[in-house]
Amino acid sequence: MKVISMWWKTKTDEPEDEELMSGVLNKNHPDFQRLYQRHKQSLVSFLLRMHPGQMELVQDLAQETFARVWEKPHLFNPEYRFKTWLFTIASNLSKSEWRKMQIRNQVHAQGIKAEDVKQGNNELGADVQADLNAFSQSLQEALLQLDEAHRTVFLLRYQQEFSIREISEVMELPEGTVKSRLFYSVKKLGGMLQHLKPTY
Repeated sequence: MKVISMWWKTKTDEPEDEELMSGVLNKNHPDFQRLYQRHKQSLVSFLLRMHPGQMELVQDLAQETFARVWEKPHLFNPEYRFKTWLFTIASNLSKSEWRKMQIRNQVHAQGIKAEDVKQGNNELGADVQADLNAFSQSLQEALLQLDEAHRTVFLLRYQQEFSIREISEVMELPEGTVKSRLFYSVKKLGGMLQHLKPTY
C-alpha cells in the first residue's frame, strides 16, 4: 500500500501545462524546460509530416515555436489547452514557411524516416508487417498530394488527436469548415489508398 501511495502522489503531483505556463510567465526556466521536454517530440513529429525529409527546417520551426512561448507567454489564454496554443504557433510558422519557399512546387514524395512511422507489433507475421509498412509509405505519399490546409487538419485530428473545436482554434476556422476539410481529406486519401489490399 505504501508503494501505491507513493506512486499516486507522484502522478497527482505532476503539474499541468497551464500551471507550468504560470511559471513561464514569471520567467521560470525550469518550468519552461518541462514544457519543452513534454511536447517537443509530438511537435517535431507533426512538423515532419508537414515538411517531410527536411529535418533541419523542422528543428528550426520547433525551436522558433518554443522561443515564441518563452518570449510571449502573456499571449497564452489559460482557458484553453497549452498544446492547442503551441500547435497554433507551429501551424502559423509552418504556413509562413510554405508561402516563402513555395514548398508546394518543391516537395517530393520522400516518405517519413523509419523512426517516425508506427511500425506495428514485432510479433506480427512478415506478410502483415510488410502490409503495414507499405500502408505507412503510401499514406505519406498520399498526404503530400493534399494541400497544406487539408493536410494540417488531417494531421491535427488523426496524428495529434485534437478535437474539432481545438483544430478550429489552431486553424482559426469555423468548426463547420474543419469538418468539411476533414471529410474531403479522408475521402481523397481513401481514394488514393484504395489500391492497397491487406492480406490480414
